[in-house]
Amino acid sequence: MTLLTKTATVDAGEFAHRALCDAEPVGRFLEFGVITLDRYEHVVTVSGVPRLSMAGAMLSHEPSAEQRRHIELTRMEFRLLEILTRNAPRPVARDVLRSKLWPAHDAFGTNRLEVLVNQLRKKVGSHLIETAVARAGYRLIDPRKAA
Repeated sequence: MTLLTKTATVDAGEFAHRALCDAEPVGRFLEFGVITLDRYEHVVTVSGVPRLSMAGAMLSHEPSAEQRRHIELTRMEFRLLEILTRNAPRPVARDVLRSKLWPAHDAFGTNRLEVLVNQLRKKVGSHLIETAVARAGYRLIDPRKAA
């Protein structure tokens, strides 16, 4: 019996990126910028800007309860945000996102990913999710460092 094997060539950067996407995060919480994901409770919190005094001095590094908002996400929206958070601030390629979100489908003739990203942007804030260079993927933005 003869076994045929198929060899795929993957450059080191792509391999490392896929490994990061596949790595299981350790711990309950994932945080990037103003976004916190509770992986056990499937709760997402987006914090506001830190409180400042009238003179501009920071009063508290931790946002107050009024400045935090909990966001309800669908299972797919949560999964997308989890992937983006785990890889932040690096962009995640569209094909990698598609394979992680819909692993059983080979053909992606529809705009499912774009629709899902737009739904997520409406819920967490469009300023937090950026389309990466040449519309090749998406990444999270930390608004505290973008200024």
